[in-house]
Amino acid sequence: MKLEKNILCFRCITDPKKGYGNFARSLLLAEEMKRRNFSIFFIIEKNSTVEILLEERKISFYRLTSSKSKIIETKKILKILQKNNCHNIILDMREYGEILSKKLVKHVYVILIDDAWGKNVYANIIFNGTMIKKFHNYKIKNPNSQVFLGTDYWLCDQNFLRSQKTTHNIQNLKQPILTISMGGSDPDELTFIVYRSISHLSNIKIQIIIGPFFKKKLQLKNEVKNNKNTSVIVNPKNIWNKFSKSDLVISNAGSTLFELAILRLPVICISVVDHQIPYAKFFQRKGSVKYLGFKNIISEKKISLAVIDLLKNKSKRKTMFTACKSIIEGKGLFTVSSIIEKKII
Repeated sequence: MKLEKNILCFRCITDPKKGYGNFARSLLLAEEMKRRNFSIFFIIEKNSTVEILLEERKISFYRLTSSKSKIIETKKILKILQKNNCHNIILDMREYGEILSKKLVKHVYVILIDDAWGKNVYANIIFNGTMIKKFHNYKIKNPNSQVFLGTDYWLCDQNFLRSQKTTHNIQNLKQPILTISMGGSDPDELTFIVYRSISHLSNIKIQIIIGPFFKKKLQLKNEVKNNKNTSVIVNPKNIWNKFSKSDLVISNAGSTLFELAILRLPVICISVVDHQIPYAKFFQRKGSVKYLGFKNIISEKKISLAVIDLLKNKSKRKTMFTACKSIIEGKGLFTVSSIIEKKII
């Protein structure tokens, strides 16, 4: 049977405990490749939220029973690929990406999206859109591999670039808008801690953005219901619009930091998993964020003091705006999708 080159399979993490970022990134790239006339399907673990999101976008998917044995998982993936006459797979699997690419590359064309997890390169192509040098120290095991490193390859919706703020937006604030966004799942429930730290502040509007994997939506809405200046926004489709209206954002130190840097927004950040620590420290060295530390040392008082300091200090916020420009341009989706299109057509 002839293998079709314009069919792409995505295999990505969909475990709520590991957040929403890997699936969101894969979905973003998948939709761009659809626009480039590729046929797309996903291989996922059972996850009703993810399945609904794929169905809404008319993207087909296969459920895969998770297995500790990557040999067994590889066989299951290859069976699905063969069924769909597909010879190309994009992996966004964190710590599992390397081992899966090693096994799959013997049979199909493998593209690996990585951040901080891989050590060895077996895939035909690897994209690492971070700027952290220690995450770039790969050992090339496949002589035919191509490695693309740095923020030119960071995948981000182009609407963030179109919604970029200007220095005119950095003003003395009469009633500032502060946005809280602690990730698509926030398993540590930091959203509650952050909100409580600033809920007493007068004359500010608070937007709380929660993602599709956030499990305590009703509790959160109940907590804020008596605060007329607070709104809870659930999985907004145009999240860049919500962010771009903000004067200050409090977020975790994951992929959201990159998006907010593209928007040129001042940020207070908290790292919630180990690989976010280098991101947070890098952004702080550049001057674009105020980093409060790892989640286990965070207090309501620490957050509150940082917010008060930045909201009253226009010059600091302008400095943070300027610093964002040196970190990321924001055209990675176009760059990565163009490379993929050229390589597998």
